[in-house]
Amino acid sequence: MTDERKGPGDLVDALTELASSVSLDGIPSSAVHAGRRLLLDSVAAILAGMGEPEVQGLAEKMNAASISPCSTIMGSSYK
Repeated sequence: MTDERKGPGDLVDALTELASSVSLDGIPSSAVHAGRRLLLDSVAAILAGMGEPEVQGLAEKMNAASISPCSTIMGSSYK
């Protein structure tokens, strides 16, 4: 019996393939609506949280520790 463990790259490949095969036409409109609301609510919560001193401090520490900035810290000027 062989132990075929899959690495992170295999999972990313599988998720990429799944995501590229999905179309909004195949998803019930109620699910699309719920997904959009969830996304907007999450972004609103992130942006509101950036007004808190503790979250601003965390963003500053993340920015200082970043070796190669590749993504934006939402609600800040940091990348």
